[in-house]
Amino acid sequence: MGNVHLSPEAEAYFAKKGCTVLLQPTPKLSLNAEYAKIWPNITVKKAPPPDSNQWEGKPDKLQYFSPTPGAGD
Repeated sequence: MGNVHLSPEAEAYFAKKGCTVLLQPTPKLSLNAEYAKIWPNITVKKAPPPDSNQWEGKPDKLQYFSPTPGAGD
């Protein structure tokens, strides 16, 4: 499944224990994969927005997500 995998050591450990491990992408990874295909790439590094510090560590940010891309570079 994409680049999600167990290490060989983890595979051997779980096989020895008789466990089945289901690797599933998190919603955030699925969202990133979907929009990476249609949004423009960031090619110029800019200064962070003035309120960027207020967003660090803020829980449940996904509720503010907009599917509309920004203006681009």
